[in-house]
Amino acid sequence: MIMVRGRNLIIPVSERQIGTTYDNNSEVRYIRIDRVMARGIDISHLSFRLDLEYGNDVMDTCMVEKEVQEEYILLIWEIPRSCVSIAGTVWVSIRGYDENGTIKWATNKGALYVEKTASGETSEKNLTEMEQLEQRIDEKINALDQNEDERNRAEEERRENERKRLNNEAYWQELAESAITLARKTLDDAEKAATNAEKNASNAASSAESADHSNKLAESYARGGTGVREGEDTDCAKFYYEKAKEEAEKSSFDGKAVSVSAVDISGVLGEAGAKSDVQSLLNAVAAPAWDDYSAEAAEVPDARTAITGLKTGIKLPELLSKVKAALMGLVTLGEMRALLINNGLTTEAGKYFLDAAFGKTLADMIGDTSQLPNSAANLAEAVVALNNNSSEEWTLIGLATGNSNPYTLKDTLTNYTRVALCSCSGTEEANIGQILATTEVPISIFKTSNIQARWDDGGTNKLAFSIYINDTSVRLANTGAGSAVLFGIK
Repeated sequence: MIMVRGRNLIIPVSERQIGTTYDNNSEVRYIRIDRVMARGIDISHLSFRLDLEYGNDVMDTCMVEKEVQEEYILLIWEIPRSCVSIAGTVWVSIRGYDENGTIKWATNKGALYVEKTASGETSEKNLTEMEQLEQRIDEKINALDQNEDERNRAEEERRENERKRLNNEAYWQELAESAITLARKTLDDAEKAATNAEKNASNAASSAESADHSNKLAESYARGGTGVREGEDTDCAKFYYEKAKEEAEKSSFDGKAVSVSAVDISGVLGEAGAKSDVQSLLNAVAAPAWDDYSAEAAEVPDARTAITGLKTGIKLPELLSKVKAALMGLVTLGEMRALLINNGLTTEAGKYFLDAAFGKTLADMIGDTSQLPNSAANLAEAVVALNNNSSEEWTLIGLATGNSNPYTLKDTLTNYTRVALCSCSGTEEANIGQILATTEVPISIFKTSNIQARWDDGGTNKLAFSIYINDTSVRLANTGAGSAVLFGIK
């Protein structure tokens, strides 16, 4: 990679030969430039060119690709045959400029070279910079033409889809008009049947002998239910009128739920199977009428009975009544507050609630349980531990007759809460003799101070002392006869 330092081109030896006179687009060089110059000017927006100067004063310019990174600019120089057509030294430099020419920048020249092939053959000269620009413009125009063809195809597809949509709308409109026409025809047939029935009834009246039969026949054609004709209940004016009316209602539906007939199968409004409409059924669900026990003499069932009655399958009014009865049987929040006790003095059982704030009082009274003796987990264990330790059992954990530094203890200090240092007349663990002087301190004091046990034997001072090193070793010393003895107290 060719580096730019300031304005100088730093070219590695392995990259100085850019090709032979026979080459064409077979070499690539990467040129890295700091994005910000020494005076803080960012040059990443500039357009860059590579200028070439050959030994015979021939000048040329080559285009390079630019990639802008966070801290540097990377130029990519794909070397065409025009840049290696002349053998010998090639002086190159990088220049950059903005679109208005207000900012220009260039490097110093750096030396590259082109070798001549053994056969002496050379490639034809590549495109000039202007020809390269024209070629790129042609490529862009071809790409735009291709995009326009894609856009035209997409527009044609959109128009075809719109045509299909309009055809579908026309088809469904035609079906709707056919349904309305059929309904009107059915209504006309019903009216004609009614007219015929009236005529038959009139004719029947003119004949005294067949008057009764004619009346029944007329009624059969008008309403059915006479038994005169087979199938008269579905072949009469009333039947055709109701059918026509239903069809007319369907074709003129106004979008309101009240216009839609329904059957109350579950008996929401009263009797199961009764005829109703959708809006009435919705009203019964949205705002049902139920017993809220607001009447003065209302008998409210107890909460347990109401809760037991809450089962699947019950109707909504009954459900609401049972829920309210259950809630009325519970203690309200305001009543609970009146029953809260926060003094720890109540003796009457089953009547009051302990306030949660009293937990803080109890916690303060108990204190920090992490400091309980013998690492007890609770107060009960701590009391047991204290009772077990009330005898203050002393365990001999060290004995020295001279100056022992360090002295390894017989047990770790973590098992004890206090230590006692004694100046004794004896020198053996089995017989420490008379305890002449004793100093007892907590472990925490022992770890931060040296302790002494001193006594005066008729003007002669004798001293036992100990200094903490760690939990398993101390300095233990005694002056004069006898010994220094260290006891651990649990």
